[in-house]
Amino acid sequence: MVDLQSQYFKNKNEVDNAVLNVFESAAFINGPEVQSFQAELEEYLGVKNVIPCAKRHGRSANCPNGA
Repeated sequence: MVDLQSQYFKNKNEVDNAVLNVFESAAFINGPEVQSFQAELEEYLGVKNVIPCAKRHGRSANCPNGA
């Protein structure tokens, strides 16, 4: 089982700052934090492109094929 609470507390300041930046900028879709996450994920995975998308209840307009 993954201990998300423990992981959160280890990175609390970074996570909280990132969330506050998103709220303060109101850039929820493809804003600077999403673009930064995308670049970091591409580097981590060693791939040229990733497509970050949000999942909401039901079909998502942000994801290919409404995943």
